[in-house]
Amino acid sequence: MVGIIVCTARDRITGRRRVSTLNPIMGGGGGRNGVDGIDGADGRSGALRNIPTEIIEVETMIHMRSCTLVPDTQSPGMHRSGSSLLLEMENTDQEATFTVRGMDRFRFRPWGTRGGNPGRPCEVILNPGTEDERSIGKIKVLIMKKGEVLRIISPAGGGFGDPLERDPARVAADLRAEMLSPERARADYGVVLDTEGAVDMDATRALRDERRAAAAAPQGHFNFGPEREAYNAIWPQGMRALLATEVLKVPKSARRNVMDAAYASLGARGCAVDEAAIHAALDAACAAHDVPRARAA
Repeated sequence: MVGIIVCTARDRITGRRRVSTLNPIMGGGGGRNGVDGIDGADGRSGALRNIPTEIIEVETMIHMRSCTLVPDTQSPGMHRSGSSLLLEMENTDQEATFTVRGMDRFRFRPWGTRGGNPGRPCEVILNPGTEDERSIGKIKVLIMKKGEVLRIISPAGGGFGDPLERDPARVAADLRAEMLSPERARADYGVVLDTEGAVDMDATRALRDERRAAAAAPQGHFNFGPEREAYNAIWPQGMRALLATEVLKVPKSARRNVMDAAYASLGARGCAVDEAAIHAALDAACAAHDVPRARAA
């Protein structure tokens, strides 16, 4: 789940402030073995359900400008992911306060599996298409003035399997549904269209064979995406485990502060973390917070 959108604004009838749950928002489902992902999956957690636009606009001061699937957001794979969902909301009150709890997938995108491409991260944009447009990332508490617009584009899961193995007929179906552009069909799936817009099977086979010959061997079962790979280069898995183990030697009352300080200083170095750097960072953080740290004899 990407988040549960909650808004506080004036009630249309009483004028008193009212808290309303606008919608749970979920992303496109990941591709699976034998099955494509689900486009812009609906919320089905506990009592949460998708709220009709008409209900939102009658019961709140929010105008729903858009609720739509986003073309070219299905992550490529033999079985592609579902598409991202876009929600765009305008505040018509003098002021409205938004919270969206549970938002995720801003830093690291969903994984691709068995040769599938990784998914796309979440985006949150305030006042899109204006001079005041800005990307604001995760929403904790957002106060919107009258006329301001909030756009949320959900993440999409990763693809499953090599995109060059996807049935061209299924690529053509996505083209007809206008969820995939001809440019992405060629770039992502190696599918070539003729002048009539139909799949040119001979040209498609030739392009796919050329791509396969030039492709590097897959590295592992998962494709984590460039952001996670860059993070792993700085923070190898063994060093993350070492930091988590060593910080347990710090008194509980100071553990969180020491961990945060050590993590920040190590990340700021811009190079791979090693054992010596971890011990030095923890020693410095403990000294700064005036707490002891047990060390092996």
